[in-house]
Amino acid sequence: MAPSIKAIDSKLHLARAFAMPWHATSIIFVTLSSLLLAGIDVHGVLLLISLIGKFFLASWLFNYAFEMLDYAANGGTGAPVASVETLSPFQWRPLVTVAICLWLVLLEYQLGTTGKVIIILLLLVQPAFIATLGMGDGLLQAVNPVSLWRVIVGMGAYYLLVLAVIGLLIALAIALREVDFWPFERYALLEFAILTIFAVLGTSVFLRRIEIGFDPRSSPERAVERDDREHLRQLDQILDEAYGQARLKYYEHAATVIKRWLANSGEIATPDDVNLILERVRGWGDPAAFNFIARAIGASTREHKRL
Repeated sequence: MAPSIKAIDSKLHLARAFAMPWHATSIIFVTLSSLLLAGIDVHGVLLLISLIGKFFLASWLFNYAFEMLDYAANGGTGAPVASVETLSPFQWRPLVTVAICLWLVLLEYQLGTTGKVIIILLLLVQPAFIATLGMGDGLLQAVNPVSLWRVIVGMGAYYLLVLAVIGLLIALAIALREVDFWPFERYALLEFAILTIFAVLGTSVFLRRIEIGFDPRSSPERAVERDDREHLRQLDQILDEAYGQARLKYYEHAATVIKRWLANSGEIATPDDVNLILERVRGWGDPAAFNFIARAIGASTREHKRL
């Protein structure tokens, strides 16, 4: 693996993950959805309508949270723009997540202490569940213990970091429970906390993509592959030009074309390129061209090493 790939600044990526919910796009989204939640925060005869509205707004929130997770997991460092799909209340990933959250609340009320133990256990695997959904795997994979274990082990210390962030935000919520916030402020803080968790989780997936087996749309590995393809395309063009010169018996011209490309590309001392060139030239079936070009490359290589 190229040294540039190994030298990814994980601390910088994580710092950007914590800043993601505070970009202008995210702030606008949180402000709007929190205002709507506060507006329908009513009781009494309108409670049922309020609960239905909150369910769809929660789904809307998790839609955007998954957008943020996907954006971060694919190498993004800013904040995603809320797409048309984000506005749909019927995206299955957010609906499943909201349903699980409601189920966890019901467990605590119905089972008491036992429910709390189950909730803690489920919360420990919840990041792996959400990460699996965020990586585009289906629901069956997200509830598969083998898949969840692969994500947990693959993320390593970053999984512990995500759990620590969740624990810290829960502790902060408990500490602020007695503070007399306006409904808008309470919902806004909750939404920022959820988006922070999803951003950190997505960034952790990106940083541990190789160990997890995730292939993001944009990554240093893909950049290297793209550069390698472009490099080989240019080499093919140069060899085609040199082959045309060699067929006319202009061996010196053919060698000059290859030497100039090697010098300009900075690859004169790269054995892989030299070996590939010599293999291709040997395939031309012209021993004279091969000997002339091999001697010319060898002389250029020795000169380059002296410099």
